[in-house]
Amino acid sequence: MEVAKSNKERVKEVLDHLLSSLNSYCEEHHEVEKIDVFMAVHNFHVVTVLDLERQAVVIGPQSQLYFRKLAIDTFKTALENKPPFRINK
Repeated sequence: MEVAKSNKERVKEVLDHLLSSLNSYCEEHHEVEKIDVFMAVHNFHVVTVLDLERQAVVIGPQSQLYFRKLAIDTFKTALENKPPFRINK
């Protein structure tokens, strides 16, 4: 399967929209716990990958594996390359 390259500007636009929506939701529902937000975002990522795999079945089993590996690799790389967030006091 050919490796797709994402459009960085479009990715940033979609991410900004998702973050804005999530922040708006949290502001409207003050009782939202951080762990609930974390799990919702995690589950959104998982469901999105599974949906891409489901759609890829028409292309073939290799495409399903491609999306799974891409999700694992990009998530792992992103977390490995970012230092933990620290608050400087």
